[in-house]
Amino acid sequence: MACVPSLSSRAATAYLRATRSKETYRSPEHLRRRVRQQLRRPKSFVPPRFLNALVTVNATTRQGWRCYELVPRRGPVGPAPVLYLHGGAYVFEISFFHWLAVARLVAEAKVPVVLPIYPLAPLSTAAETVVTARRIAADLVAASGAGTVTIMGDSAGGGLALAVAQQLRDDGGAPLRQIVLISPWLDVSMTEPDSAAIDRYDAMLHGPGCAEAGRVYAGDLPVTDSRVSPIHGDLSGLPPITVFSGTHDILHPEARRLVTLAQEAGVPIEHHVLAEGQHGYPLYPVREGVAALSRISTLVAGGPAL
Repeated sequence: MACVPSLSSRAATAYLRATRSKETYRSPEHLRRRVRQQLRRPKSFVPPRFLNALVTVNATTRQGWRCYELVPRRGPVGPAPVLYLHGGAYVFEISFFHWLAVARLVAEAKVPVVLPIYPLAPLSTAAETVVTARRIAADLVAASGAGTVTIMGDSAGGGLALAVAQQLRDDGGAPLRQIVLISPWLDVSMTEPDSAAIDRYDAMLHGPGCAEAGRVYAGDLPVTDSRVSPIHGDLSGLPPITVFSGTHDILHPEARRLVTLAQEAGVPIEHHVLAEGQHGYPLYPVREGVAALSRISTLVAGGPAL
C-alpha cells in the first residue's frame, strides 16, 4: 500500500506551488533571464548565523574555491568526512535548505562536512568545475585515508558528485567510502522518456528550463559527456551508491536508470523511493525528509554499508 504524504510534506508542496518555484524552469527564456539576474546580483552564499547553534562553521580555501567546513559543536568528531556538493541546476547558489540539512547531518552523524562554494555557470562550466571538485575530493581522501570519505550531493550536486567519483576512479588513487545522492541530476539533456508524465506533479522543476541550464553548464562539451551527464559514463569500479528520490520528481526516472546501470556494472546500489515525494525532499524539515536524513546520517557515520 502506498504511503500517504504527511501533512508537513503536503504543506511543503503547497508552498512550492504558491511561490511559483517552477516558473524559473518554465522555458529556456525564463531560465536565461534568471541566470542574467544572478550574474548582475549574485546571491549570498554565506551560511546563515543560526547554524552556529547547531555546528561550528569554518571558512577556508581549497584549490582556489571558498569552502566551508562544518563540525559538531559537542561530542567526538567521527573519522569519516563528507564532501557535500550542493544543487541549484549549476547556475544557482546554495540555499537556506541546503545549509539547514547539512548542519542537521553534521549534528546528528557527528562527522565533519566540507562544502565547496563552486563557481556557477556560465562563469565556470563542467570542464573546469569537475576538475577542481575532483582535486578537492582527492586532497580530502589523501588526508583522511582510503575508504573513509563519502561524496554526497543533491540535484546538480548529485550529478557533480557522481562525475567526480568517476574521475577519481579513473585516476587510480585511494577509493572513496561511498556515494550518497539526493534527487540526482544525471542527464542534463532531460530526454528521459518517463519524465514528461511526471512533470505536472513536480512542484519545482520543468524540463525545458532544466535542459537550458544543462546546456549552459556544458559549455563547449556535448551534453552527453560524462563530466556533464555522468549517467553516460562508466559506472564499474565505483564504491557503493545510495540514492534517494521521489516519484513526483521529474529526475526520478534518471535515478531508476542509474540503479539498473549500476547493477549491470556490478556496483552495490540502494534506492530509497518516496511515493509522491518532491525533488530534494530529504533536504526539507518534513516528516519524510527527517526520516531520510536520519538514514543518511547513519550511513555517513559509519553505519551498516550495502
